Amino acid sequence: MTLLRFPVPSPRASYPEAGAFEPPPGAAVHCPLGAERAGRVVAQLTGLPLRQAGQEPRIVVAAGPEPGRLDAPDRPDGFAIRIAPDRIELAATDPRALGYAATLLAERGLGCGRVVDFADLAVRAVHLDLKGPMPAPGYLIGLLADLSRCRVNAVLVEYEDKFPYSARLGLACPDALSHAQLRDLLGAAREHDVEVIPLVQCLGHNEHLLARERYQTLAEDDRHSDLCPSLPGSLEVVAAQVAEVIAAHPESRLVHIGGDEPWSLGRCRRCRSAAEQYSTAGHDGKARLWADYVARVARLVIDAGRTPVVWDDVLHGQRDLSVVDLLPAETVVMPWEYWEHTERTGHVRWGTPPSMVAPAALEADPDACPGFPGNGVLHDLETLPEHEQQVLRAVKYDHGSRSLAWLRGLTAFGVPVLGAAAARGADGEDVSAPRWRRRIGNITQWARQARAAGALGVVTTAWSAYTAVTAPCEPLATAEPGFAASGLLYWNCDLSDSDLDAALDGLPRLLGLLDGDEPHHWTAAERAFQRRPDGALWVLLARYASIEVRTTEAARAAAFHVHATGPKPDAHSPALAWARAEVAGRCSALVAEWLAWRAEFARELRTCYVPAAADHVAAVKSAEPLHRLRALLEAL
Repeated sequence: MTLLRFPVPSPRASYPEAGAFEPPPGAAVHCPLGAERAGRVVAQLTGLPLRQAGQEPRIVVAAGPEPGRLDAPDRPDGFAIRIAPDRIELAATDPRALGYAATLLAERGLGCGRVVDFADLAVRAVHLDLKGPMPAPGYLIGLLADLSRCRVNAVLVEYEDKFPYSARLGLACPDALSHAQLRDLLGAAREHDVEVIPLVQCLGHNEHLLARERYQTLAEDDRHSDLCPSLPGSLEVVAAQVAEVIAAHPESRLVHIGGDEPWSLGRCRRCRSAAEQYSTAGHDGKARLWADYVARVARLVIDAGRTPVVWDDVLHGQRDLSVVDLLPAETVVMPWEYWEHTERTGHVRWGTPPSMVAPAALEADPDACPGFPGNGVLHDLETLPEHEQQVLRAVKYDHGSRSLAWLRGLTAFGVPVLGAAAARGADGEDVSAPRWRRRIGNITQWARQARAAGALGVVTTAWSAYTAVTAPCEPLATAEPGFAASGLLYWNCDLSDSDLDAALDGLPRLLGLLDGDEPHHWTAAERAFQRRPDGALWVLLARYASIEVRTTEAARAAAFHVHATGPKPDAHSPALAWARAEVAGRCSALVAEWLAWRAEFARELRTCYVPAAADHVAAVKSAEPLHRLRALLEAL
């Protein structure tokens, strides 16, 4: 069960009229084949029988099925509704949009009037990352229903070792989805008109695969994160995974093949030699090595009748976007940017992460680079080769330093683009809560600029962990506000901050209090959330912020007594002995408070995780302060 009640977007155009619908004699809900779910919603609302009629996406509530003059707008998921005293008609561009119309009608009621609505972005997606602690399958199914309410129409599912791979491949972990659970998940997605986009890692982020002895010889280097693109066995094991995943997703049009963050690319002897040869052919050697391999994986997907999707970061990381021309023309490229959350930023990603570039004049003005990554390393634009300066000016600075430069850069290459924002997992490797204002701002920028650039749409990512061997990110349920905001903003990119806050019942404003550094903000947030039925998790996150600050204060005081006064206090200083004992008492009380918080947090997380995963996340989030306090107590 999700924490939030995901809202239905308000229509962009409505006109109330006098009166209300009253069913005439013999009235029924006339619904086409394939839109039965929408028909059931209308039948339940009106109390009338459901009858199959027609083929076009239209529902007529009247004595007969004859359509009226109502037409749907020719826009993504467009629909129109007309409610008259003796007749209701819903017209849409497709069955999914007809479902949206029926849901809005149920929210609106039977008062007479007219409604027209449509989406600004065709693909409105969120990301379910299963590489980390395992979510409860029932939570995922409920989440799909709620996402559909706010008109999210796709989910990018990053299975990794949670997919029920065959015993022949031996890649499924003990808590992977069973075949029955996968069928239930995909069935729920189908029921709610949410397309599943499966992701198979083709190069980097393969720690789960390379941990298995039979595949370890395929590693690029001792890091055991990347497959070696020069070894035939790498393509073979990826092809086998792609085949099994595609077979399990007969209705998925898009298949994501990863390709991001191959940190070890070009390090082995074979790849180093290949990259050197490619460098003489006019391309960056590593970029060409990446593109040739990824193109082969993409063709596997195309040969199976699907469309491949690939991340973009290697292109600007290796400073050579031109290798995108080496990918099959059908390939959808996904630029991601999670830190930029304002319309204009002074910096741009260019070079191997964490390399950033900005004009030298901005170095003395930290406010000129909002959203600058915490690990970013800034270089002067003017020190780059002239051609690289021209590229960055064209995609960034000639546009008034607008954010999301690589959305525009890839658009210039004429490739299909699907952007990526972040609701979770973008504010630090081991934090307990997202930076809410930054997340909403990032989603807002992606919505508006994706529409302006003509992108297919946007996926809001929600990372469970940075890799399979790092700590879990924020709990899955903390992504819900970002997911709901994504549905609303990707549907109507002009939605204002105040309208978004109102649609989410004031939640963004309250969560913004948790972003602050002032304890009274956390106290105010905790009190406000205690009054809300959906507030338990947010109360615990506010409490976490408070305990963490008090832990740091006590730890500093304890460290003074340990390192400044030695292992034992001066026997002739009773004040010092009292202070030392007082600090020890504070540390002991904080240990007890952390243990109580951990137990309560674990119980709350069982709404979204399987029990073992809930316990693990709660233990990890409290591990460092508990370790710090216990070590100091022992030293005292």
